[in-house]
Amino acid sequence: SGIGYYIAKSFSDLGSNVIINGKDKSKLINSCNTLGSNSSYVQSDLSTEKGIFNFSNNVLEKFNNKIDVLVCNLGSGKPSNDRKTYKSWLDSFNINFFSAVSVIENFKKALKKRKGNIICISSICGVETINGAPIPYSVAKNALNFYVKLYSRELSKINIRINVIAPGNILFDKSSWSQKLKKNKTKVENTLKEIVPQNRFGSPSDISELAIYLSSSKANFITGSVFIADGGQTVSI
Repeated sequence: SGIGYYIAKSFSDLGSNVIINGKDKSKLINSCNTLGSNSSYVQSDLSTEKGIFNFSNNVLEKFNNKIDVLVCNLGSGKPSNDRKTYKSWLDSFNINFFSAVSVIENFKKALKKRKGNIICISSICGVETINGAPIPYSVAKNALNFYVKLYSRELSKINIRINVIAPGNILFDKSSWSQKLKKNKTKVENTLKEIVPQNRFGSPSDISELAIYLSSSKANFITGSVFIADGGQTVSI
């Protein structure tokens, strides 16, 4: 759903064979129905070792151990993650950092065969201090950003590119922002005026189109970079 769905839709619309992942089977089925016949799904929890193993095996078998693009989009910054207990930190890192690292390792050989590339979806919370952002979530996303920068050197040796997209406030149906708009539209609009120079939300297409560009041959000289898409929010901090 959300950003992940729109990225999958952009690739599918271009004719790519797409496999999506999630924990909710009914959502996966509904998404595939709208993505088209060139899409399929694997139901797995990528915050667990078992789920990563299941997902990786299914995808690699379907594509004969050759894939072109891997998008690591799993993430959650729910307020409950900010209890600052050991478990809350571990949960946040499993979802926002270790899931990406583990999946990337499992797909590295398949990507090497196609000179493929990896796109990690992070957050501006991992770039700057954002008021109200859960601390474990922000630190985990910061770790993801730095991991990509460091690991890009190693991956370059086997012709794999890896980059990060760090979105700001993205509005889509059933998102947290859409719920806040329903509760208090005036408050949300005033908040945007205060923190976002462009005075608006971003759309999922702002992120998906960037993902398409980074995965294309037009971006062949780009790796290890963090692309911020936030309407100027972090620039103004």
